[in-house]
Formats: sequence, structure tokens, C-alpha cells
Amino acid sequence: MNFRGLQLLPLIPGLNQSISKGLFGFLFLIHSLSAIAQDTTSTLQYDLKVGVSARHIGGIFQQFVYANQLDFSLSLRHWEVHNLTSYRFNQTLGQTIENNWYQLIQASFRPKGKRLFFTAFYHFDNNLMFRVIHRHLAGAGMSTSQSWQGQSARMDLGLGYDYTHYDDQGASFLNSDRLGAVRNRPIFILRLIHEHQLFKERVLLSNDLFYRHSLIEKSDYYLILRPKIAAKLHKTLSVNLSYEYRLENV
Repeated sequence: MNFRGLQLLPLIPGLNQSISKGLFGFLFLIHSLSAIAQDTTSTLQYDLKVGVSARHIGGIFQQFVYANQLDFSLSLRHWEVHNLTSYRFNQTLGQTIENNWYQLIQASFRPKGKRLFFTAFYHFDNNLMFRVIHRHLAGAGMSTSQSWQGQSARMDLGLGYDYTHYDDQGASFLNSDRLGAVRNRPIFILRLIHEHQLFKERVLLSNDLFYRHSLIEKSDYYLILRPKIAAKLHKTLSVNLSYEYRLENV
């Protein structure tokens, strides 16, 4: 397991109910995956990473922040499935700033010895700061990957469809003449993943870029960039330093 910035904190009265449900479902899914993984044959490979972080500040500047992340991959013969799910809650001075879910699922069919292979994907997120009530994005495309000297890189290119519902304040857009809080659009998708193992695989440098661009409007796009460094403390425990940059232009 991969615990990031884990801190022990007391139980907080009146903790947001959605956090409790999210944490219960999160732990239940981890338990289910562990049970499945122990009962598999040698042809099935899996990689599971779990990250949990929390912060509580009392006094004049009251703040509670909680975040978790589940990142797992399964591969069986020519098939590969990757899931990235994260949740973040931020309540500052009694106001909820973040209550955000993010999920990206990819399924790939990868014949042995082939550089190009087929990939399908589904993306969901909601974000208070970006006024996104919910976004559903699905599509398919081609992928390629390469490994060399402790490094690996993967690129996914595809086309899909994006259905996004913004809140009432997002009914008008600065960069578009289109009206309404619901946006339907065909899109172009690019994803780049790079990993570099250092110091006999004790340190991992990684970067994950996800880019979506509308095929209808040139100014309609968004970008998520996630660089991370992980230092292994034990076989199943590491400490991470990560950063997320998000740009959405509508």
C-alpha cells in the first residue's frame, strides 16, 4: 500500500456524511481487490496503490482536509485494465470548498509484440471550484508504450464524447457564444504517462498528463498534470510528494 501524507487525527463531530460513505466504499473496494488478488492464477498480474492524507486545523482558522486515492492495474494475457479514483474534501471556515470525485478507467487489448494497441476509456469527475456538477466522458483510440533503462512511457490518442453539466452560474461562458449549463461535444483525447526508477527502484519519478480538446470550439479544452515522486520505505509502504495542476478553458 502506498500511504501519502498520512496523519492521525481525532474523530470530528458532525463529519460530512459523504466522507464517511466514501471512506467505507473505498476500504470495502480495497478489501475486495485483495481477496480477488489472493485467489488468482499466475497468469493474472495486478498492481495496487492506495494513498490517504488528512489535515485538521483548529482555532481561528478552522480547516479540515481529507483526500484518498486508489490506483490499480490488472492484466490478463492480452488484456489490461487501469483504474484511477480519487476523492478530496476541503472545508475551510465552515465553507465547503472541495467535495470532488475523479475517476479514469482504461481497458486495453494488447497483443504480444505489437507496438500499437486498442484502448477504450471512461472519465468522470465533479469539481466545486470549476463549477462542474458532473462530467461524463467516453471514447476509444490507439496506444503505444516503450520501456528503456529503468524508464517507461505510454501515449494514448483517441476520440470520444463529453457530456458536462455546469452549475447555474456557469450558464454563460467567456470564450464561447453557446448558452446553457449543459455542454455536449465530440472531443480529442491525449494522455501521456512517464515513469523513471532511480536508486535500485527505491525512488520513482512519474508524470501523468491528461488533455481534452473540443472538436467544435478551439477555445474549449482542459488539462490535468500530475507530477509525483515516491520514495520506498518498505516493500509495501512509501512516502509520496505529489502536485496537481488543472486548467479548464470553456
